[in-house]
Amino acid sequence: MTKVLFLIGFRATGKTTLGRLLAQRWQCTWIDSDAKITAATQRSIAEIFSSEGEQGFRKIEQQVIADTLTALPKNELAVISLGGGAVLSAETRKLIRRRGRCVCLTASVDCLVARISATELETPRPALTGFDQRQEIETLLRDRQTVYSDCADYTLDTEVVNQEDAVEQIAQWWLGVDK
Repeated sequence: MTKVLFLIGFRATGKTTLGRLLAQRWQCTWIDSDAKITAATQRSIAEIFSSEGEQGFRKIEQQVIADTLTALPKNELAVISLGGGAVLSAETRKLIRRRGRCVCLTASVDCLVARISATELETPRPALTGFDQRQEIETLLRDRQTVYSDCADYTLDTEVVNQEDAVEQIAQWWLGVDK
């Protein structure tokens, strides 16, 4: 079985940054599912949402994740940063359980609003509701909380630790995991 560490959580919790840092530390493959989706479709996430809607995007996302896992070499460590809503798919959750372990990254609504606002120009993210940013974050977090909790083998609040400490805590947890 491929040893895969999945990073899940809401947007701006640090999945991409920490995934890259963990892969560098372990000198292993790092994959960002959103980057894989844009490469596979030759469209941005926002363009896919605009033309296919969320349901269409989730279908593409699920297939890209499945294809990515199929292509990974057996018994090789990999870190995969999943999009914030990837675990909404029951099939994706099954793939996670079958192929590895899952760390859920969290942060408060205030922290997420600040992080998303700070990066909005360089990394535009599609609105998923008709609400303003804070209300959307609150609503989606509430809707996704149970799914995130059910998927997580380990949870880390990225608001209270710096990147270096977050990587260290995840690495220490990973050492104790029966892979």
